[in-house]
Amino acid sequence: YIRKIHKVLQRLRDVGLNLDLKKYIFVVKEVKYLSYIVEAGVYVRPNPKKIRAIYK
Repeated sequence: YIRKIHKVLQRLRDVGLNLDLKKYIFVVKEVKYLSYIVEAGVYVRPNPKKIRAIYK
C-alpha cells in the first residue's frame, strides 16, 4: 500500500505536480467525509454529530 502511494507521488513529481505532504494524512482507520464516517473495510455510517438534531 505504501509503495503504491510512493509511486503515485513520484509520478506526480515527474510531471511537475508537487503536493504539500503536511496537508495530507495517510494510513488512517477512518475518514470523516461530508456527513459520513468511512471506516477501514469500506464501512460507511452517518456521523453521529451531524444526525443528532434528527433525534431531538
